[in-house]
Amino acid sequence: MGAGHTVTALYEIIPTPPDQEVSTATALRYQQSIVTDQANADELLTFKLRYKPIGSKQSLLIEQPVRYSENTFDESSQNFRLSATIAGFGLLLRKSKYSGTLTFDRLESWLHGAQPMVNTDWQDFEQLIQTQTASLLSNQ
Repeated sequence: MGAGHTVTALYEIIPTPPDQEVSTATALRYQQSIVTDQANADELLTFKLRYKPIGSKQSLLIEQPVRYSENTFDESSQNFRLSATIAGFGLLLRKSKYSGTLTFDRLESWLHGAQPMVNTDWQDFEQLIQTQTASLLSNQ
């Protein structure tokens, strides 16, 4: 990744219920798994990113807590809704078991909710969704 590039990563976070014991799939190699009082705070996780500024030999660390929020999908940012739409499109194309009840029609409505007034890239993506929907309907 170079200067000026961006990356979008989507994660599904499924919190452990308070009455359930926390376990790890495999034993931690360099530390103990101890749950602290902070685990009951409104923070879901801490996002950590290292990067090197242009011309620097030393990396810098950014740490940002991700807090619990009750925002709905419609209240999320335009970028998040577009990213979720694109990720959902990939899940549907692969016929992924993780697509759940997602449909191409729902993706199109998500895209309309995230779409700026005029943007040819978004219009092209909408056309791609419509083409795929039509193709699936004609094969039924």
